Amino acid sequence: MLFFYLLLWFIGLSTIWQIVVFSIFGGTIWGLFTWLSSIIMYGVSFIVPNKKVGFWIILIMSLYNGIKAIYRLWTVKDDYGHIETFLGIVCTVLIVELTFALILGASNATENG
Repeated sequence: MLFFYLLLWFIGLSTIWQIVVFSIFGGTIWGLFTWLSSIIMYGVSFIVPNKKVGFWIILIMSLYNGIKAIYRLWTVKDDYGHIETFLGIVCTVLIVELTFALILGASNATENG
């Protein structure tokens, strides 16, 4: 119910305030998401019997998943408009950032383990 009221409040804002609120809270939420992903990979890397093998598995899987997600993002349509191109670039940057957060979490566990 609270989410519904927050959504109505957000829709009622003017465009400039929507951009300000989204950029502040969106950046905070994305930072927490990448931090949490990195922490999860850090914890998972401690579970595997061999730290180096765990790091390489996470590295390969993260890179494969990132490349696959970016490829699927850009092959949905043949022709993109200006807004779609901008949003595609933003999504590509976010996917690359998340991929490196996962790899960084696994490498930190390898160094500390």
